[in-house]
Amino acid sequence: MTPRHHPSDALLVDYATGVLMSGQRLAVACHLNACPHCARTVSLVEAVGGVLLSDLPLAAMNPDALALALARIERPEPAPAPESGPPSDWIRVPGEVLKALRARGRRSAFGAWVSPVTKGPGGARSYLIGMAPGRGVARHTHSGHELTCVLKGSFIDGGIVYGPGDFTEHDGDMTHAPQATDEDCVCLLATDAPLMPSDWVGRLVFPLLGVS
Repeated sequence: MTPRHHPSDALLVDYATGVLMSGQRLAVACHLNACPHCARTVSLVEAVGGVLLSDLPLAAMNPDALALALARIERPEPAPAPESGPPSDWIRVPGEVLKALRARGRRSAFGAWVSPVTKGPGGARSYLIGMAPGRGVARHTHSGHELTCVLKGSFIDGGIVYGPGDFTEHDGDMTHAPQATDEDCVCLLATDAPLMPSDWVGRLVFPLLGVS
């Protein structure tokens, strides 16, 4: 299935130029694995950036730069052990996400589970969140930005269904309560600030899940 909901052009440019935080970058990378259109956009931005860099004046190198580069070539770092891929009903995901999947169920409540993936400065984090069929995330808003990529299954939010590879961007102007459809749903969320529950359910559940 080809994703129908995509990151903004500005977010794709930020990804290509390397300014996103680690969790945000993972969320966009998961979408790119499922979306040839956005992957081509990123490749184009990277190509344009390469041309611009080639027009910059050359920078002076440290006297030992060549020796350090040769030493690294002569003593290559050991290759990481191969990892098994994601389940067959998932989109392709980076290794950090697979590690979090193996730790799933560490935090769970009311038909949902959360497994942390990355942690950054100022409360920034990313995590897997799984929802059982028909269950969802309590109504909440955001004290920052929230990026979501669907890895498996689908959820409905505001009358719109989001399936594998689909991507959403939300901020403090959005209050919502995503809910899985008739199958298990797993998403990767990246936030730069904690979620803010809008009712007593969220105030009870979010601390249990570690998302507030």
